[in-house]
Amino acid sequence: MKNEILSLYFDKKIAISKIAKMVSKSRTSIYEILKKDERYEVESQRRRKLSEFEIAKKEEKITRLFYEKRLKVYEIAGIFNISNATVTRVIKKDLNYKNEKARRKGESRKINREKSKLAIKKKRVKIREEELRILLKLQKQNAIDMSRMSKLSTKKMVEMNLNHYKYNPISKSLEFVEASGSKPNDLPYKVILNER
Repeated sequence: MKNEILSLYFDKKIAISKIAKMVSKSRTSIYEILKKDERYEVESQRRRKLSEFEIAKKEEKITRLFYEKRLKVYEIAGIFNISNATVTRVIKKDLNYKNEKARRKGESRKINREKSKLAIKKKRVKIREEELRILLKLQKQNAIDMSRMSKLSTKKMVEMNLNHYKYNPISKSLEFVEASGSKPNDLPYKVILNER
C-alpha cells in the first residue's frame, strides 16, 4: 500500500485528495506516508509553484466570473477544480471585494426575508385550511343532528344561536343583536326568560 501511494504521488503526479479516494484512506494518513519520503519537500514545492502559476493564469477569469457574472465562490472553484479558499484569496486582491461582499450580503438578506415571508404565508394558509376543514366537519355534524329532529323548539333555536343574543336586565330577556347580521325568520327577536 505504501509503495502504491508513493508511486501515485511521485511517478504519476496524482493529487493527494485523489490518492486518498483511490486507496480509501484519509488525506492525513496519505500526508504522513509522503512526509517520511525524502523526495516529498522538493515535489511539494514544485507542485505549489506550479499551482500558483496556474492560478495566476486564471486570476482574470476568476475575478470576471465573481464580479461580472456574479457566480458564487464554490461555483467558480468547481469550474477550475480548485479550492474555495484559493478562489477567495484571488478575489480578495481586488479593491471592489468589500463592496461586492456587502452587496451580496444585502441581496442574501433580502432573499432570506422573502423566503421567510413565504414560509409564514404558507403556514397561515395551512392553518386556515385546517380551521375550514374543522368548521365544515362541524357544519356537517350539525346538519345531521338537525335533520334527525322533526322540529326545533324556540328554546333550542335560541340556544344554538346564543352568540347572536344579548341579555337585557330591565326586561329580563334575551334580545337579538342587529350588529351580528340580519335575523333569520325562524329566530325570535326577543325571548323572555322565566325566573326559577
